[in-house]
Amino acid sequence: MDISIISDTHFGYKWGDERGEDSFVNAAEAFEKAKDSDIIILPGDIFDKKIPKQEVLDRAAEVFSIAMEGERTVEADKELGIHGNGVPVVAIHGTHERRPREYTNPIELMDKTGHLHHIDNERVVFKKDGEKVAVHGMSGVPERYAPKVLEKFGPQPVEGAFNILVVHQSIEGFVYTSEDHDCLKLEDFPNGFDLIVNGHIHWYNLDRFPGDKPLILPGSTVTTQMRKVEAEKSKGFVRLNTEKEELEFIELDSPRNVEYIELEVNGETWTEVKKEAVRKLGDIDGEKPLVNLKIKGETEGRVNPRELKDRFRDTMFLNVNSSVEKKTGERTSIEKKTDPWEKGKQILSDEVDSEIGVNGDEFLELLENGRPGEAAELLKEALKE
Repeated sequence: MDISIISDTHFGYKWGDERGEDSFVNAAEAFEKAKDSDIIILPGDIFDKKIPKQEVLDRAAEVFSIAMEGERTVEADKELGIHGNGVPVVAIHGTHERRPREYTNPIELMDKTGHLHHIDNERVVFKKDGEKVAVHGMSGVPERYAPKVLEKFGPQPVEGAFNILVVHQSIEGFVYTSEDHDCLKLEDFPNGFDLIVNGHIHWYNLDRFPGDKPLILPGSTVTTQMRKVEAEKSKGFVRLNTEKEELEFIELDSPRNVEYIELEVNGETWTEVKKEAVRKLGDIDGEKPLVNLKIKGETEGRVNPRELKDRFRDTMFLNVNSSVEKKTGERTSIEKKTDPWEKGKQILSDEVDSEIGVNGDEFLELLENGRPGEAAELLKEALKE
């Protein structure tokens, strides 16, 4: 069978802002390129918020309807509730959609409207021309509970089928994981699966397929965090041919260009530093790209990243990350020594994202820009659920 894996679309990311269309445009391109598949799998964080606006739900439904334009080529061992004869879309919910069991999350809602089939600690088996593919799904849970939830779920490969296990978690060795509590490790995954798919991590990695514990990361279709690895890895989705046991990464054309620039300084004044930064930023191509400029080293005088942001406001989405030392004669003092963006960016971003379901990058961006009240509101909205 031919299977497409489209992960972390984050419908509604930056909704209401200039980048609010990105998640839908990118995902629509992926669905258009995937609608000739036999099955489409969505490994979580399909929506950016656990309670999306109605307009976001409406736009997401338009994207899902692209799959309905395809041809139904497979039979399933259970009723999928999908309208028409379209390509079956099988999904788990991720950390951003997770809500208490007594509440309906947006993936469950889309299941009820017939746009996809939600699996949570269960499986569905598809058949085509004598071939069987079993898709097993464990939706996103708080990281500390993931090993026990996976153990309790206890997915077992279906005999005679190509078995795919889909999860949405942080996994040791692939992303930062806290030592304060348990998280999933490769050895926690059961044996016998032909492919293990993990959402949640936004850059693709297919290196472990095929092989023992063949875990892959399909990555995201939209950039939500301007990390170095995001600049190095393209956005797209994965095609799987089960008969040939081959994977292919399909790069998308729609996503914005992402650039990560490091500027080393050694005693220059801010005027000199700014001049070099302007030169580097001026070389960047693309329609309003996403740029993360990291300035580090030692400089004289006061550093003012806001000047750069204001200068390039109309041509790029620029984040300036400054961790320079201010030169004061024989002594130096660290600027922004207590800046949470500098000291806690990686840890706090991942913890807020995985444990609370709030976009960590958006949360830290509000703190950096002096808007702690809005950052607190993000947390309050999530914790209310």
